[in-house]
Amino acid sequence: MSTQVKDSPIPAAATAADATEAITATVARPTTEAKPTTRTYRARTVEELIPRIQADLGPDAIVVRREKGLSGGVGGFFQRPFVEVEARAGTPRLDCYDEDDAAPALPPALERADTTAAALDTAAAVEDVFRELTPASLLTDAIPAAPATPAEPEAGPFAAALVEAQARLPELTPTPAALPRGRARQRVEESLLGSGMSEALVGELIDTAATHLLPVMPARTSLARAVHRALCQRIPAGATLPTTGAAVALAGPGGSGKSACCAALVDAYRARGALPAACATLTAGQAREELLATLMPHLPQPLPLAAPALTRALRAARAEGLLLLDLPALSPADRGAIRAQAALLAALEPDRVILALPATLSAKAATQLLEALAPLRAGALAITHADETDQLGVAVEAACRFGMAPEYLLDRGRGRTALTQIDPAYLADRLLP
Repeated sequence: MSTQVKDSPIPAAATAADATEAITATVARPTTEAKPTTRTYRARTVEELIPRIQADLGPDAIVVRREKGLSGGVGGFFQRPFVEVEARAGTPRLDCYDEDDAAPALPPALERADTTAAALDTAAAVEDVFRELTPASLLTDAIPAAPATPAEPEAGPFAAALVEAQARLPELTPTPAALPRGRARQRVEESLLGSGMSEALVGELIDTAATHLLPVMPARTSLARAVHRALCQRIPAGATLPTTGAAVALAGPGGSGKSACCAALVDAYRARGALPAACATLTAGQAREELLATLMPHLPQPLPLAAPALTRALRAARAEGLLLLDLPALSPADRGAIRAQAALLAALEPDRVILALPATLSAKAATQLLEALAPLRAGALAITHADETDQLGVAVEAACRFGMAPEYLLDRGRGRTALTQIDPAYLADRLLP
């Protein structure tokens, strides 16, 4: 079988050296022909481009550049991929075919293995350029692709507005620091801070009110009203006492007003209550471990706590009505006495333990007192000396921090002792008039 060559650009040569020089000269000779023009095609996929390129440039079209990228969208969103191909019309190719009596396609010298490197490189370059136009050839990595750069979105009023809004999105998003900063917030802050409440709790209450309460409250609700509700939700509320009889123990440091609270409670229950009230004052005896109690008015003389007569009297007073236990005064620094009183309360099992907290204490002193008396497991507070200061916010914040419900407010103003049972709404009214 022999091979014929039609329209070969290689001139006939007598020797192998002449043939090699002829091939090199044919490829390297500068041409004076005009550079073929290229056309650019863009579509979503390569399969869409093939018919268009072949229809415009013929089946011999040559791809000279290929790109992939993204286009469209607004502000970098909703972009779609595209394929861009640059092609030009092809040139006549070597048409080689086999015939029995045809002459060799190349001189014998070029068919040997000692062909020059320049001729081999030229042949490889020609083969790479004249590749077949197929989807596979367009998708191959043989043709270097330029870095894909997303096309700029078309400028327009709506698109420009969206891009500007996206750029300003962080500053438009509300944060706790960006919540209402008007005169209403200033008045609320002045009122709560003036009562002794810390800036941290005030800011938390205002942020909670503005974020979660105002949106669901009636229209035109003021910020102060929303903060009032947030404060009511934050202050712990105490459980009710049994109606058939109960025992309540009052503890606290010396001078805290716990004994005055006991006396005021006894007077209030005896004057307007449906249950009889009795108060047992527990005092330390000569020995530290000895506790004496006086149950008024049944037992005017102090008796040891373990005495059978006192035990029966305490049980009867608790079963018949309200029994108040006035515990010995404690020092926050006396850890032994605190542990002993905690053991006594565990044995007596009162229905409620109330801790007397003077409203005159600073925030730091109130925190230290409640931390030191934590072994007593008090669940409620009696805010005393309320007539001596307007810093009720200190006691309210301490109640919120330690989860203790404010039960009573002791006020000794105008020459008399007044005990008021309070709730979260009452305190919120006092702090936010």
